[in-house]
Amino acid sequence: MWSQAVIAEVYALHALLIVVFLTLCYSWVLRPTNEGLMLGVFFALALSFSNHQLTLSLAPLPYLLILLLRRRMFLDWLFAGLLTLLLGYLVFAILSRDPVVLKTAIRFFYCIVLAFGLFVWLRKFRVRWRLIAYLPVAVAAGLLPYAYMPLASATNPPMNWGYTRMPRDFSFRLTVHNIQGAFPMSL
Repeated sequence: MWSQAVIAEVYALHALLIVVFLTLCYSWVLRPTNEGLMLGVFFALALSFSNHQLTLSLAPLPYLLILLLRRRMFLDWLFAGLLTLLLGYLVFAILSRDPVVLKTAIRFFYCIVLAFGLFVWLRKFRVRWRLIAYLPVAVAAGLLPYAYMPLASATNPPMNWGYTRMPRDFSFRLTVHNIQGAFPMSL
């Protein structure tokens, strides 16, 4: 740990953000009625994801905690998370400008909207609308460091590892470049 903490790499910050995420999860376990704390968990998860994409492996943990401690709230949180994922995927599809990705995002949009409509109808419109509105905001706030990438790339010389000024290059940086860094022999 010390060898990575004294150099300019992502690992020390990643460890700190994961500790914050897990601490917030534990705090929510002690007070499972505090929804603001769970929104903080999702914010910390998204902020950690903006530092290192390995954090995606921890994404099921908040849902597992909700399922175990607040079973009645699970479907509300699940659909809020699916709608947040849908919004993120639509933004990514628009940025990538790839017709296949855009068509897939539109199909995903129809499926989620249909399932959400059925969910709202079965619940007789008793849905936690504030949760559905606040979760995308918390996740988007955690992902804000990605908004800095095009600004840093516009400087001369660029202050990052790639040219992310154009939307196509930005989506490439988020997907293919990170996958190649994680698995250099497979690609």
